[in-house]
Amino acid sequence: MINSGNKKLNFKITVFVVCLAIATFTWILIKLTGNFSDEISFPVTYKNAPENLILVNNVDSIIRIGLEEQGFVMARLKYFNGRSSFDIDLEKANIKKSGRGYIATVCTRDWATNITGTFNIQGEISYIRPDTIIFRFEDVDSKMVEVIPNINYTFQKQYYPYDSIIIEPAMAQINGLSSIVDTLDYLRTELMQFNNLNKTLKAEIKISNPLPGQISIDPLTVSITIPVEKFTESETYVPLSIINNTDNLRIKIFPDKIRVVFLVALKDFRKVNADMFSASIDLSEINTAYNTKIPVQIDTYPTFARIKKIDPPEVEYLILK
Repeated sequence: MINSGNKKLNFKITVFVVCLAIATFTWILIKLTGNFSDEISFPVTYKNAPENLILVNNVDSIIRIGLEEQGFVMARLKYFNGRSSFDIDLEKANIKKSGRGYIATVCTRDWATNITGTFNIQGEISYIRPDTIIFRFEDVDSKMVEVIPNINYTFQKQYYPYDSIIIEPAMAQINGLSSIVDTLDYLRTELMQFNNLNKTLKAEIKISNPLPGQISIDPLTVSITIPVEKFTESETYVPLSIINNTDNLRIKIFPDKIRVVFLVALKDFRKVNADMFSASIDLSEINTAYNTKIPVQIDTYPTFARIKKIDPPEVEYLILK
């Protein structure tokens, strides 16, 4: 008997819930067939800004529309529209010279026809806010600046950079307001790290924009090349010459030649000979009151070689009478 009573109670509750749902749905349908007054917001996007001008003021990104519309349409616009945006074509704006810049004034009421067509609105638009949007422009200034690579790198043992880093293009164009463009003399690439290099590296790197939204950069990326070669160590003996002997001193130096240790790329090893090196001592640097040694200086050596060590770095001298 108890189970039978529970079943009847559950059945009555189910019937009640179903009837309530049907009644609620019917009431909503009846309500939505009527007209409502409400405010709808739409995002606004702007396109086709003049290429030779730059927008310098903040303009509204949302327009609010007072609308009297059938409930179904109002619900669609408010809850099921997916925030569709309304595009404003600045190419059609009447831009006039104003002081140092330019100005365009747009009456949003003029958009009413386009808005109703874009969003399939059948009802009456009572207002559009803001009623006026003002665009202020200034001339775009531009200049070319150097692009500096902002990179760190390491090499495998015996590998070294063979030449300077190549960056292409070496210059980039900055576009923006004169007051901003004039403050920039160079651009850097984004920071990149390259490790354990054992061959020439080529990579595309983005140029870092220090003032996004205020300047544009062209191009956006550059190509960098880091020439890498395997090096070996070698040495040669170089005789010392004497320079700046203005007093015609008779001088003896010990030793009269030095050992130069250098690094050279394997592909250039056979190009090296001792005649490519020269070294000297500068008598204008002699100070007999304090020391009896004078530093050695390397005057010439192959551009493709790297001096690693000079032995000895100083030589003794003796002034003869």
